[in-house]
Amino acid sequence: MHFQIILCFVAFFISVVQAKPIVMDLPGSIHNDCLNKRNAEIEGAVNKEIFKVPRILNVGNEIIVTGLMKDGHTVLTVNLMAANEEGKPDHFNVACQVRLDFPSDTSTKDMITFNTIVNGARKEVDEGMQATELFIDNNFTMKFTMNTKNRIGLNLKESAAIQDCESELGMEAIQYLTVGGDVHKVEQLSFVLG
Repeated sequence: MHFQIILCFVAFFISVVQAKPIVMDLPGSIHNDCLNKRNAEIEGAVNKEIFKVPRILNVGNEIIVTGLMKDGHTVLTVNLMAANEEGKPDHFNVACQVRLDFPSDTSTKDMITFNTIVNGARKEVDEGMQATELFIDNNFTMKFTMNTKNRIGLNLKESAAIQDCESELGMEAIQYLTVGGDVHKVEQLSFVLG
């Protein structure tokens, strides 16, 4: 265990000096802890989990993400995004973004917004549902279903709340799923690739 912690520290130090991401295989969650510390320094206070989609998506495929938000959560975003030229998540090309805004001391926002982003231009698909109607505790579940090449069905919190997200990016462009904002942890991520 001490060896893994030292190895994590050394890898972190080397990555900071070289300004490159850490790429190494370690047992358990040490690898993710190293990456999360490195990402936190690069991206500031934003908490983000990044997952690679295992293969090109087809009609009928599903992605189901379940997790916990932090206590006092105010925002949660889940993105299905393309990769940039370097193979990293491309924040300028998002096939579908679900954003949950919760009321707080500084904001009265209480909404669920569905967006797409193509070449940096954000297009709001729908807004109107209140986040607190579906998400009354810290748990979240979202299911994305590839209905057609450019239409993604969304099911939030295992309810009847289904929304379609139509994107100019085809489903074959989706390479990453990211969960950001006030996320405590992603408990389960399932790719149903039938």
